[in-house]
Amino acid sequence: MQKHNQGLLLAVAALLLWSTSAASTAFGGGRVGAWQFLGLATLIAGVLQVVACRVQLKMPLKKIFAPPPKMLALIFLTFTPYMVVYTLAMVTAAKPQKVGVGLLNYLWPTLTVVFATFLVPGSKMTGRLAAALALALSGAVLANFDGLKNLSIGTSLLPYLLGLTAGILWAVYSAMLARWKSWAGGYTTTPLGFLAASAVSFAMCLRNGEWVRMDAVSWLGILYMAVCVLATAYLLWELALHRAPARTLGLIASGNVVLSTLWLFAITPFIPGGGTSPNVLHTALAALLIMCAIVIGRK
Repeated sequence: MQKHNQGLLLAVAALLLWSTSAASTAFGGGRVGAWQFLGLATLIAGVLQVVACRVQLKMPLKKIFAPPPKMLALIFLTFTPYMVVYTLAMVTAAKPQKVGVGLLNYLWPTLTVVFATFLVPGSKMTGRLAAALALALSGAVLANFDGLKNLSIGTSLLPYLLGLTAGILWAVYSAMLARWKSWAGGYTTTPLGFLAASAVSFAMCLRNGEWVRMDAVSWLGILYMAVCVLATAYLLWELALHRAPARTLGLIASGNVVLSTLWLFAITPFIPGGGTSPNVLHTALAALLIMCAIVIGRK
C-alpha cells in the first residue's frame, strides 16, 4: 500500500508539472522562437535525463543510447517528431487559437486506446470506446469552432493541423509501448528523444540563421521547461509507473486537460501578439468533454 501511495504522489507531481507544458511552450517559444526554445530546453532536459537514468535508475548507457532497433525507430518516428510538432503548434498558433490547439493535442489518450485495438493483442473496439472517441472529437471541434470559422479572415490552418498531428504521434508512441510492454520497460526513450529533438532544432536554427539574444525572463522560461516540465516530470512519471497501476494513473491524468487549459488562459495576457481570448464557455465545455472521453475510454 505504501508503494502504491508513493506512486500516486509521484504521478500527481508529474501531472501538475506537465499541465504547464502548453503555457510554458507558448510563452517561452513566443519570446525566442520555436526552434531556439525547443533546442535549448530539450538539450538541458536530455542531459539531465541521462544523469538521472544513470544515477537514480542505475541504467547502463547501452540501454539509453542503443535500444533495440524497433524502439530506436519509435523514438525517431514518433517521440522526437512529437516534440517538434507540438512546439511548433503552440508557438505558431495565434493567441485566440492556442487553447484550442492545445486541446487537439489532448486527443492522444483516447486515440491511444483506439490505436491499441489494432496494435495491442487482446484489445478490441467496444461501444464504450466508440462513445469516448465521439466525446473527444466533439470537444476538439467545440474548442476550435470559432477559430476554424474565422480562417477566412487571416488565421492559419497550420497550427490546427500541427496540434492534431501531435496528438496522433503521441498516441501511436503510447500504443506501441503498450504493445511492447513485456520488454520495453527495461529501456528508456526520453533522453535520446530529447537529444534528437535538440539536434533537429539547432540544425533548423543554423539553417534559418535564427538566434535571439535572451534576457533573464527567456532563460527562466527555458530552464523551467527543461528542468521541471521535461526532465523532472518524465522521470517522476516513469517512477510512478513502477509503483501504481497504469489504469489508475491514466484516470488521474484525465484532469490534466482542464489544468492545462486553465494555465493557458492564465498565461494568454503575457503572450506576444494580438487577438481576442478564446470563448471561455466553449473551451470549458470542450475540456470537460475531452476529460470525460479519457475517463470513459480507460475504464
